[in-house]
Amino acid sequence: MTRSQSHIFDGTCKAVFDKQQNLGAYAKVSFFHSAKGSVHVIYDRNAIWSESFVRKVTGSVPEALTLPQVNKVLAKVRLAFSVKSLMQTLGLKNRPAVVREHHYFDSPDSLVGCLDVLLSLTAKQMFEKYTRMETRMVSLRRPGQSEILRALVLKNKEAKGLAVVFDVTGKLADLHMQSFEAGLLLGKFELAEGGVLVSPAAGEWTTQKKSFSIFGESGQELSFQITGRTPAEKRFEKDEELIAAALGNQLVPIELNYHPFWRPLGHTTLRIGRRLFELSATGWKAHNQGANTARAFIFNNPFFRKQLRLFADQNIAPMSVGVTLMVAKDKVDTLLVILENLAAAQGSAKEKFSLLKNNCNQGIVRVLTQAGIEGFDHKGYLEFSTVLTYRELLLNPRHPVEGLRVYPLPNTTFDEVAARRWIPTLLYRNNTVSSEVIRALPVFPRDFFFINWRRLQGLIQRQGGHNAENV
Repeated sequence: MTRSQSHIFDGTCKAVFDKQQNLGAYAKVSFFHSAKGSVHVIYDRNAIWSESFVRKVTGSVPEALTLPQVNKVLAKVRLAFSVKSLMQTLGLKNRPAVVREHHYFDSPDSLVGCLDVLLSLTAKQMFEKYTRMETRMVSLRRPGQSEILRALVLKNKEAKGLAVVFDVTGKLADLHMQSFEAGLLLGKFELAEGGVLVSPAAGEWTTQKKSFSIFGESGQELSFQITGRTPAEKRFEKDEELIAAALGNQLVPIELNYHPFWRPLGHTTLRIGRRLFELSATGWKAHNQGANTARAFIFNNPFFRKQLRLFADQNIAPMSVGVTLMVAKDKVDTLLVILENLAAAQGSAKEKFSLLKNNCNQGIVRVLTQAGIEGFDHKGYLEFSTVLTYRELLLNPRHPVEGLRVYPLPNTTFDEVAARRWIPTLLYRNNTVSSEVIRALPVFPRDFFFINWRRLQGLIQRQGGHNAENV
């Protein structure tokens, strides 16, 4: 009995379906045995680019597709990206500036050079979204050949036990829709085991607990918990108790927050227990007493609501993101003294905000460094940019991370897909200092005018005996 025959009688097809986890809505998929080495793709079933190809075949985006329609959609995708690959080869289209090991399925142009991988995932998406057929991705070889051929094993749930080879690349036309196990038995191809590894994202989405993961540009998994107003307040109080009870170099939590409401550059704040500190357009502020606490700032901030209304067309995410780091207690004590003195200063002693030289992010990373907390002595645009500093915090933290949290505004309706898309892609994938500078330059004049208008407004209100509105 040949090796292929023994595989058949050991239940190779069943093993393929049992061993390879299904993709679900979001997963990291690793393809091995490739001429380009390992290729890793962050798969998102809700990527919308493929819908344009579905429309070309059906005239719309239907709830279901027939098998012939799936074949036609995939053929159009294969042709379109083969043309793009040819144009790159001929120098008529620029190749990606950076060669990446990790790609994102919702940005398919980065996979032009790995067309077999792109087609495998596109076919998988078609079957998952538009049919009732169950599939697994496999890597095959022709007998005596080393070239890896990508395909799907397709099983109709209503036809028990029948599994066929689905050709995704056009290189297995003679085996397309032929029996998978018969092909192995007759020696038409061999199964390259370990060719595909699926790593589904961790997460839980129930009434009691909501969490989800995203994959960073180097493949690291970042797990976020959804935290509402009441649970957040309880945790802030618990953090304050931990800080008060700790001694010396015991580790205690502090949290850096990213707020996307300041479009498009973002805003940085720092929470220590129930207290939250920020460098605003009118100087340092401490949200630390009465009704003005960290909870109120994050969940009941009228400025956030106003921004959501003003920029509704820009799809601002109605939430804040927090990264909780564990830092030595004695350094946190020093940090609190610095922050409280800055917030209490008045008149000429009050530190002034400057968009270019002393903005919200520059102020926070400076006081962290002054307190002896390592990893925040940034220079240049990294020091300036909330996005880039927070990106470093997510992808390359210098301190133990207690947790990553998303704080949605009260009465916000959302699901797991929406929550995952709330995290700006600039924070965790394919971003550089130069691209961030280019993105930010056009908005400097507008933000400069806006911030100085807010400062003038606050001055007029104070002279009139009123408190300036939070900014």
